[in-house]
Amino acid sequence: MSRWTAKRKEKKAIKHKTHDHASRGARLLALADDGRPGHDSGRAQKLAALGCPVFACTPDQFPDLMAHALGRHDLAQWAASGDIALVRPG
Repeated sequence: MSRWTAKRKEKKAIKHKTHDHASRGARLLALADDGRPGHDSGRAQKLAALGCPVFACTPDQFPDLMAHALGRHDLAQWAASGDIALVRPG
């Protein structure tokens, strides 16, 4: 087996293992005073289709968002409680 093939298999194994351990992520579209997202809506919808919460928030909301993210709380629920719209899967 070539070195390149071995490296490729190793990367696949790591990716698979990370997925098995329920890695989590969220995508913040914009951090703006008005909380309006400036983004590529097609990409945002694709990320949402993967089950990732995708939204925008204001700078005032950001510390609370980070606290919830670091605490592994449900970010979709956090966004809903703050009347923050999530991007819907496309």
